[in-house]
Amino acid sequence: MSKKEKSVSEGLGGDVKRSVAAIFLFVLALVATLGFFGAAALAGNWIDTALSWAFGWGKWLAPVLFVLSGVVLLRRREKTFFYIGNVIGFSLAFLAALALLHIFFPPEKMAEVAAAGGGGGHLGLALATLILKLTGPIAGVVVLLALIVSSVLISFNLSILPVLRGLKERLTLWREKLSFRRTEDEEAAEELPAEEAEEEFAETEDEREDEDDYEEEIPDESAAVPAEEDSSGEEQSSDRAFNIAKVRFEGEDRGGGSPADGDGREIAESDSSAPEHIFEEDEPAQEERPARKKSYSRKFPWRIPPLKLVRAGSGKGSGGDIKEKQSKILRTFADFGIILEPADITVGPTVTQYAF
Repeated sequence: MSKKEKSVSEGLGGDVKRSVAAIFLFVLALVATLGFFGAAALAGNWIDTALSWAFGWGKWLAPVLFVLSGVVLLRRREKTFFYIGNVIGFSLAFLAALALLHIFFPPEKMAEVAAAGGGGGHLGLALATLILKLTGPIAGVVVLLALIVSSVLISFNLSILPVLRGLKERLTLWREKLSFRRTEDEEAAEELPAEEAEEEFAETEDEREDEDDYEEEIPDESAAVPAEEDSSGEEQSSDRAFNIAKVRFEGEDRGGGSPADGDGREIAESDSSAPEHIFEEDEPAQEERPARKKSYSRKFPWRIPPLKLVRAGSGKGSGGDIKEKQSKILRTFADFGIILEPADITVGPTVTQYAF
């Protein structure tokens, strides 16, 4: 068998071994989880008892550890250290968590708690006792937390510097957003009184227009109909007022004729029941003006841009003015309250592109 065929067979054998181990870990995690709830019969009870004695309350983390180890074995890597480092990292983090679960109990009750299947089990008891003798309770908690964090970094092949850098960037972005919102709130609070005054002024103008329209629609009371008279007298007066052809003068029926003035016009005797004005000219009806629509003018205050924006330049453009143009763009946007950060500048044969 050649060396190439031998290496291929060894590679296939390693993949098969890792696959079998991963499947075994997955099945163990499933049976253990079912055993916690009494759904795996005798095998589940044995696994539950063993995990409770060894891990205590940490038995609930054991299936998670089994699944993570199986996933690591299924991932194809050329370096064996990858699998060893991941498994060691998961194991150290798990053991440190067991000790952390047990270290908060009083020293005289640790054994009883472990025997009852609580805390971190007997493994947690052993590690917690060792940590307490070496460092004490407070320092022991700090050491265990540091061990958990270090184990997680080893397992996932992470560096703490990029993590801290990402946290710093997010914190900076959050602060910028918070300061920007505060600035907007302050500007809104300053502009609010002016807007309220303008709205009140507009409402007052609308109310005045409504009152003027209402007064125009009310008829004049002086032109109202006078007090009621008797129905017969009212009919006679209306006949005399509006039908001059029916008026008769004294002596006209006797043939004496009607008196006339010098111009030949007939003068009727005054009658107490006759109205004061016999002839009334019909006044043309007033043209109804269409009601004026309410104009709700809401003015939003805005700041006039400074005149330096239209200031004429005396220089000639050249390739060395790129930075000056970029700063001018930034100042122009800043005058309108828009803050930009300069990015790349792309210079082409005919066009210069500025990115912000």
